[in-house]
Amino acid sequence: MAFVGMDPERVRRIAEQLRQSGVRVATIGEEIQRLIDQSVGGWEGVDYQDFTSGWSGQHRLTLETAATGIETMAISVIEDIAEQEIASGITAGGPGSVLPPGSVIPGTSTPVAGLTPEKLLEMSPEERAKALEAMSPEERAKLLALMSPEEQAEALEAMSPAATAATLAAMSPAVRAAAIGAMSTDKAKAALAEMSRADLEATYDAMEPELLADLIGDGVVVDSITGTVEGSAEAGSWKIEGKAEAAYKVEADGSVTMSVQLEGGLGKSIDAAGAEGSVTAGLTGAYELQFDSVEDAEKFLKDLGNAVTDVGVDDITDISGTIADNVENVFDNVEDQSVKFGGYIKGEVEGEIGDLVTGAGEARVDYTYDPTKNEHALKFEAQASVEAGVDGGEKVTAQGKISVEAKLEGTTPTELKLSMSATGTFAAEHLGIGSTNPTSSASLGAGGEMTMSINPSDPGFQEVYEAVKSGDMDRATSLALENSTLTYREYTVEKIAEGGNDFEASVFGKKLAGAEYSYSITGESATNVWVKPPGTGKAYDITEGIR
Repeated sequence: MAFVGMDPERVRRIAEQLRQSGVRVATIGEEIQRLIDQSVGGWEGVDYQDFTSGWSGQHRLTLETAATGIETMAISVIEDIAEQEIASGITAGGPGSVLPPGSVIPGTSTPVAGLTPEKLLEMSPEERAKALEAMSPEERAKLLALMSPEEQAEALEAMSPAATAATLAAMSPAVRAAAIGAMSTDKAKAALAEMSRADLEATYDAMEPELLADLIGDGVVVDSITGTVEGSAEAGSWKIEGKAEAAYKVEADGSVTMSVQLEGGLGKSIDAAGAEGSVTAGLTGAYELQFDSVEDAEKFLKDLGNAVTDVGVDDITDISGTIADNVENVFDNVEDQSVKFGGYIKGEVEGEIGDLVTGAGEARVDYTYDPTKNEHALKFEAQASVEAGVDGGEKVTAQGKISVEAKLEGTTPTELKLSMSATGTFAAEHLGIGSTNPTSSASLGAGGEMTMSINPSDPGFQEVYEAVKSGDMDRATSLALENSTLTYREYTVEKIAEGGNDFEASVFGKKLAGAEYSYSITGESATNVWVKPPGTGKAYDITEGIR
């Protein structure tokens, strides 16, 4: 059945966008007048007189009339919403409410004009929301200007995201940024998502790097340590492999992820047309812990160490049980933890084309399921390297890596992420940033990575999703560059430890050939990070805010 009537909240947002459009038209007129005033003394004569008289006599009036007309339309729509809500028994209000002179705050006898910061802060959150949403954004901004950023945050968080965004837009960018900095991260992000592009960019421009990192740096790995142990053995053309990996990652917003992943698979070697390759399939399992800060993560590790050593004389008869109980209690105190399981299939190939070109490539597809969140994830990774050159001459090498990851809650897509290796030149072309590509040394590697993450609430999500499904990665990348959260990260990598050896292994009494293991501990640290949030056309340097 078709929808009949009015959705007040949706129409209120449209009305607020209309009002802001009127303000922008008026601002254009003011800017043109300012430029004309600046030209006095620098431009004289008949042409100048014709230009200024044409502006003052016709064009300026046209702009002012348009601005007034748009604002009148917005007020008319808002008044219609108020009448609709009153007819439905709902108190009128919202980010653009227009109340008659002498109106009182809904549910009170206090006139809107008589509301003070003290009276507002004495109210309950529900009363505060009604009082603020009974005012226009400009009135709210004037009232909040008399408060500290902490008090402003308390008032702003009482309102809907749309009303909060409208109020913030009526503040100066500097005051706006200070108020957002005092808000909770979730509330601030919800309000920012409701802002126009111009207001959003002005807000980010006014923020300190630390606040920028907190708001737009989630998912950006700043520092990480990864320990890996791998083993494999051969039985004819078949290969058995296993891997264990533990990782500790610190993100730009200060959160920490600890994870342990195990995998095991069976592969088969393939030789054809001068190329060697293999295909492997296997199962994976992972355990992941999330912490809001480095301090929380360090406390967990300290508590875990204490749990292992906190054994008394009375526990001598069951030391292992006591330690297990202590460790379980420490893990139970972590709110955000998940277990994931799934499978993978991968292929590897390397070969030569004549005497001039040698190359190698690898592709892998992973599927994981998180029963706690009912979240499915499908990830595709590919990397390749090529070396070409004439014997005795200089060799030319090239390598690249790309990955695509899609997350779904049930059958509904919730996130799409594209990552690729990238150079500073590529980043400068697509983000307009200045890059300082790190150099490398014997134990220190360096690189750059571009990541594009897009959610259903971001414009263009469905188009990117369909392009990925159809395999059109050029179109998907182009759309993601325009609409996604785009991150360019330069980093250094250091091998802290590595080694390996052969070992003896057998299956059903039969000795396996080529049994070997290897281990490595790797540290990675971001040196430069830029982020382009969705809804903007600019990249912001958050490097100073992540240290």
